[in-house]
Amino acid sequence: MPRTTPAVLRPPSVDGIAEATARDQLTYLLWQVRSYGYEWTHGGPRFTLAMMMFGWVFAVVPLLVPIVLARVRSPRSRYYTTGQAILGVVAQRRTLEPTWLLGDHAVATQRHGHGKALRDALLPTLVATSDHHGIVLIAETRSHRLAHQYAAELPGATITRRRNGTYQIRRAPRGR
Repeated sequence: MPRTTPAVLRPPSVDGIAEATARDQLTYLLWQVRSYGYEWTHGGPRFTLAMMMFGWVFAVVPLLVPIVLARVRSPRSRYYTTGQAILGVVAQRRTLEPTWLLGDHAVATQRHGHGKALRDALLPTLVATSDHHGIVLIAETRSHRLAHQYAAELPGATITRRRNGTYQIRRAPRGR
């Protein structure tokens, strides 16, 4: 049986975790804007956060609604939700490597463990599938704390701080 080409392999469905709907995606946008306010009150870079909040509320959100609806239906992505947390995984090709980009991660309320609970349920399946098909896993965050937390949850992952202030967590497939 021929294997599916990794560049277009859609992330798998996972038992016990719902796929996000278009409505869940719109809720995610609201959580994302609210998360900037949380970062503001917990030591984030204020000027950057103020610009991001302004941009999100007045420019990005109205433009993103059609994009959000399209990406839920994309054959290369899958969005997972528990109702309290959401995480998107998009299949893409970065350089010459097939990659799953883990992103669009948000929670209804910060610091209650909802995001970790979703990752704990989801990551074992993603890691096993990515190892089997030779797919690199990449996550990105602006938070130093989350970068180290994500790296600890992905065995063998490395962290790189990028010039734009974000952290990239990268895990190469094992056994290939």
